[in-house]
Amino acid sequence: MAVLGTAERLFADHGYEGTSLEAIGQPAGVSRGTPGSFYGSKEALYRAVLASVLTPETELLIEAHAKAMVARGGPEEVLDAIVNAFVDVLIAQPSFVWLVER
Repeated sequence: MAVLGTAERLFADHGYEGTSLEAIGQPAGVSRGTPGSFYGSKEALYRAVLASVLTPETELLIEAHAKAMVARGGPEEVLDAIVNAFVDVLIAQPSFVWLVER
């Protein structure tokens, strides 16, 4: 959804305090009140953004761990698989670091 993607970008760029629901509406191509109507509050929208960023990251790390364990890798191989998966997440989701940091 355009609202979620726009909110992710603005929260990453300006932080929670520096982003308003009204500021999300226009670049998302909706009225300024639409983000609040869809999500109820800025906090709920922020939580949805974090969930959309963290859920795929968590699933990828769990999958990398499982694959390394099935391959009967030692601790180094398991850690290597998890670190590589995490780096892939950072590359695919550049706003992840900004959202987590803020």
